[in-house]
Amino acid sequence: MLLALGPFEHVIVSVLHLFSGWTHGAAITGGDVARVAAIALVGNLIGGVGLVTLSHAAQAKGK
Repeated sequence: MLLALGPFEHVIVSVLHLFSGWTHGAAITGGDVARVAAIALVGNLIGGVGLVTLSHAAQAKGK
């Protein structure tokens, strides 16, 4: 659901988009894939940890 709220994508989706472009003739290098995957992975880790931390904090506060 949150993926639709902004220009943020899951790391797997980002890499699949690049792979799709590459298979259709786009000029995509291994460096492009690595860079996009690294940026998306860091964002996913920060976002995931943040969401889990907030949800656990809210649950703990409610008890």
